[in-house]
Amino acid sequence: MKVLDSSDLKLRRVALGDLGAIGYLPAADAIANAKVENSLKLIALKGLLEHQLRQELDVSSLSEDALRVMNLMDSLL
Repeated sequence: MKVLDSSDLKLRRVALGDLGAIGYLPAADAIANAKVENSLKLIALKGLLEHQLRQELDVSSLSEDALRVMNLMDSLL
């Protein structure tokens, strides 16, 4: 997550994609606040959300974490 504060834009983009791809939920706020394009933030947050939803047994009631990620996504739109 420290890489998201790097001065290297390409490195921030790669780290963002990797964190989203592995579903690292603690990075949600850092992803939403990273200095990269909102479209890339949304893709990474979508990865977090998909990973979270795969772990939930009852999708009819979303966890607080899933709702938090969706709110972060809404704030970027």
